[in-house]
Order: sequence, then C-alpha cells, then structure tokens
Amino acid sequence: MPGLDICELTGTCVECARKSLGDACARCPEKARCDSALEGLRFVKSLEPRLDVFVDVSRRVVSKAEKYGRVDVAVAFMKSLMGLVKALREAPPNVAFPAWVAAVLRRDAVAKLARTPYVFAGDFYEEFRWFCAEFGCRGLEAPLSNLLASILSLSLIEGVADPSRYFNYV
Repeated sequence: MPGLDICELTGTCVECARKSLGDACARCPEKARCDSALEGLRFVKSLEPRLDVFVDVSRRVVSKAEKYGRVDVAVAFMKSLMGLVKALREAPPNVAFPAWVAAVLRRDAVAKLARTPYVFAGDFYEEFRWFCAEFGCRGLEAPLSNLLASILSLSLIEGVADPSRYFNYV
C-alpha cells in the first residue's frame, strides 16, 4: 500500500477535476457528497507514507483474532481506527477516544463491555504501540488493546461473530 496514488485508483483526481470544472461544481446538487469524498481522499493521502504500518498492524491483529474465528470483528475494529486518527487531529486523546468509541460501537454493546470477563487470551498492546507511535495516539495503546480484547471476549461469550452486533456502521 505504500505508494498509494489516489489519482491512479480513481482514474481521475477529484481535486483536479473540481478545479477544471470551476463554477459548475458550486451548482451541482451532489456538491456536499463530493466535498465529503474530497475530504476523505485528502485524509487518506495525508496518511499515505504510513499506511504500510496500518496494513502490517492489521494483519497481526487479524491473525490473532483468526485463532478464535473472529476475523470480521477484528477487521471492523481496524477499519474504525482511521476515524480515531482523524478525531485525534482535532481533539486531545482524552476527548477523541471516548467520542470515537461512542461513534463506532453500538450503545448496547458498550454497556456490556464493562461487565465482560476476558475469555479472549490474546493481547494487542505491541501492535497498538506500533500503531500509536506512527499515527500520534501515544497513551492509547492499552485502552485500544483492552477495548479490542473486550469486544472479542463479548463476541465469544455471546457466540456472535457478526461485527454489526458490536459496530454501528459495518
């Protein structure tokens, strides 16, 4: 994934296309959606030099979850992490982390997590230490590791491997 080229992936560049269209974009009924897509592309492009770390960390996390048959839950968690990275650009960790948890996890799942005993015997601290060093979320290594282990434990206890049971957007 290093060397990711948005223009190559999309066949064009939204930013360049908007510049060439000029005023036509301002009148477009899809402008809000396009603005959102452009913001997302800029965010991904800003992460480009570090995406190889994200891919490597994701592989290690998913590999540990695979032993328990919870690959989809681990993938959903890793996909949601870019939202945390974005939130940390706008707020300190003590504000961004709880807001991110509330945004990505279902409320009923969050309520159960505090009472969930760990049945998942894995630990993700090293993976998230590496991730946080690269993406600027130092201090969240243990909370991220504990949160994922709790979600996986809850999934095992409930016998539900479907990530939509735990995540809002899957």
